[in-house]
Amino acid sequence: MFTQKNKGKGLFLGVAFTLLMMSTVQANDLSLSAFLYMIPTTFTHTAIKTNTTVFGGYGCFGFGTSTFEASYDHIIGTQSQSLVQENYLGIYTLYTPSTHYKIGVASIHPQSQGESGTVGILGIGYDNYTDTGYKAWSAGTDIFGSQYTLSTGSLSVLQASPFTTLYLASPWNVGWFELTGKVNLEGLSDGRSCNNEEIDLKYNWDAFSVGAHYYLGQSIYGTYNGGFVVNNTNDSVTDGFGLSGTYNTPWGVTLQVTYQMQNLQPYDTFSKAYIPETSSFSKMGILVSAHF
Repeated sequence: MFTQKNKGKGLFLGVAFTLLMMSTVQANDLSLSAFLYMIPTTFTHTAIKTNTTVFGGYGCFGFGTSTFEASYDHIIGTQSQSLVQENYLGIYTLYTPSTHYKIGVASIHPQSQGESGTVGILGIGYDNYTDTGYKAWSAGTDIFGSQYTLSTGSLSVLQASPFTTLYLASPWNVGWFELTGKVNLEGLSDGRSCNNEEIDLKYNWDAFSVGAHYYLGQSIYGTYNGGFVVNNTNDSVTDGFGLSGTYNTPWGVTLQVTYQMQNLQPYDTFSKAYIPETSSFSKMGILVSAHF
């Protein structure tokens, strides 16, 4: 699923009440899962934004040691009901006992906001296990190569996102922690470069998990979450934080609440300049998934 961080002049408030209708079919080494989602997004304190709603779907097909993921986003203006943007994504992943390799592509087709483009995705990851079979740490990197079509020509973006995750037992011997650090290094064909860091801490126990996420640095035309989140604008996204909580019910329904806030320096496409005032955007999500 893509999230477009558009140009804003004040507070961006996105409230996503997402109902995911998920079905899962398994037969021997074959697995299939899919869900649908709807995300209404509301902008406040800005004169150049319109409210939007995302209608989308995600599917994952697995066979043996391979998986194929695909998603589609259909974004419309909430009031006008006209098409704002369409996003397509496909990722193939091959798994071995301790490593995985992935390749994919994302295609972005805006109608009124953002830049059209294509994102190529490559990734590799390694998992290290203890003698007792528990995961001790993971490491890897994602490489994103983006090509955007601008009114003044084309723009290429190359991004490397190495990451490391530690799995730690809790001091009270209940549950475990996951501590992830990631660096996103971006280079643009117009000579600009920027980098930002992400730190994620999650605590899991029984059917519950809570997490905190911190963002630091600067990102322009950045790609996140393994390719599922793309900023296809010239906006400068900076520091912020996120929170999440998840509960897996005993009857096969998962409930999740997320919150994200980041600072933003919007780019005005009419004046061809960044708006001096520092803005921010926040997004709250409520997710309900059912497994059949």
